Amino acid sequence: MPAGTIVGVFPEGHVDTGDGPAFAVRLDPRRFSRPPPGGDLDGLVVYSMLCTHAGCPVRLYLNGTGRMLCPCHQSSFDLLAAARPVSGPAARPLPGLPVEVDPAGFLRATGDFTSPPGAGYWGRP
Repeated sequence: MPAGTIVGVFPEGHVDTGDGPAFAVRLDPRRFSRPPPGGDLDGLVVYSMLCTHAGCPVRLYLNGTGRMLCPCHQSSFDLLAAARPVSGPAARPLPGLPVEVDPAGFLRATGDFTSPPGAGYWGRP
């Protein structure tokens, strides 16, 4: 993936799973002020696509800034600082996903998201 490119990714065989959508983006690793929670592969990072405020899809990439925007409630996440929220109502960072490139050249998760994806109240009893 070239720098600044973003791609939606889904778990193989589970494209209908509500908490599985994620996005991959390649950033300049020299610009990271905090390490990505799921790690990075030469700047390639993967994060949950679900906003931590209300679970809306975070799909607007502000090229050059390293920020993702949730268009529903205007939360903005700084991907160069571990996807921490920098504006809007979201209070926690986007969960990262640890990944590797397998021998066939496919991107594969090596574990689960670093924290529960989506809105925090989803997991409350």
